[in-house]
This record gives sequence, C-alpha cells and structure tokens, in this order.
Amino acid sequence: KSTWEFDADVFVITHSTTISKNYEAVIHCGCTRQTAKIVSITGVLRAGCRGRVRFRYKYRPEFIRQGDRIIFREGKTKGMGNVMDIYSEISTTNDSEDNPISTSSI
Repeated sequence: KSTWEFDADVFVITHSTTISKNYEAVIHCGCTRQTAKIVSITGVLRAGCRGRVRFRYKYRPEFIRQGDRIIFREGKTKGMGNVMDIYSEISTTNDSEDNPISTSSI
C-alpha cells in the first residue's frame, strides 16, 4: 500500500545550517524519488547529527516499506536513514492548504 507519510531515523552527512520543521528535500527510496517535507522532528539536526523525523510526500503517495533505506538531498545537503514507521492516514498537524489530498472545492 502506498503512503503519504513515514518516520525515519536519519543521519545528516552535510548541511551548512540547521534542519528543522518544514524543510524540504528530495527523498530517494529504492526506485522512487520525490520531494518531501519534514512535518515533525525531534529537536534540530545539523551536520553529523542523528534524529527521527516524519516526512510527508508533496505530490503523490509512494510505496515504501518499513526498514527501507532512504537518501535525502537538497543543494549541498545530503543525508541518509532508514524508514521506521509508515502511516496510512495523514496527520492533522498542519493547515489544510498543505494537505496534498484536500477536499476543498475549486
């Protein structure tokens, strides 16, 4: 089953400043690649730090499995990690305009 959100334990290899909530990067997981946004994070991440983050895909759900390896990148920023949890429902921690499957009429 495909998912919009997942938790990952990540390690930041290089980054010039601090990674925090709402940071966006391209996630590579198996043969999938798509931009995802950090919707929750434990503390802040800097180069050389480890932490757990929740990513939300921006454009469409992707098929990933628990234990899959991920790589994320954006500019000179690079990081890697493992998928820890997968969520079938989107959390309601953000505004409706960020919800990729919003039901608002046009």
